Amino acid sequence: MPEHFPCARRAIDLRASGNSVVAWLEDDFHHFGVELRHDGARVVAVDGQALRFPRNTCPGAVGKLQELVGMPLDKRSTALGQYTNMRLHCTHLYDLLGLAIAHAACDRVHRRYDAMVPDRESLDRANADNRIGGRTAPQLYRDGELVMRWEVEGDLITGPAEYAGISMGRGFRVWTETLDLDQAEAAHMCYGAHHSSRWGG
Repeated sequence: MPEHFPCARRAIDLRASGNSVVAWLEDDFHHFGVELRHDGARVVAVDGQALRFPRNTCPGAVGKLQELVGMPLDKRSTALGQYTNMRLHCTHLYDLLGLAIAHAACDRVHRRYDAMVPDRESLDRANADNRIGGRTAPQLYRDGELVMRWEVEGDLITGPAEYAGISMGRGFRVWTETLDLDQAEAAHMCYGAHHSSRWGG
């Protein structure tokens, strides 16, 4: 793991035991948990907890997860979007449940993500087009190994070359659907940490 430096941090932990998966997310603003139970093919029960959250509507979003009971297990963590409208959910609980479903479908025992987003450089006040933040370089570790590092300016990924030009605004999820399973999952983890470091949302 890297040295300590001024940054926002996020940890996500997924653990399977029998026919259940417990997933936790924690960062400076949030502490959420999801427990998924399945029969080997479909989701049979979902529970969630919101222990630390930025908005008073967050705990009420746990009940909305019940819409996903009955959906088939899927190795792609975004597949739950086929069965519910993601915009009506708490982003963190929704994404955690998607990760838990994929974890179960892939028959994994344990996976951990650690994301770090260094403090942004100061805005160039002379650049009127740059209203949403200076440069930063989010990093994502999976089970202790660096698997993704972006260079970002505002909401645009500027490097490395294979990601340069990708916007983290409209169209980001469409782009991630073209990636393989692990790369797509990592991209969503990197995006989530970056977004939260800016807005606390």
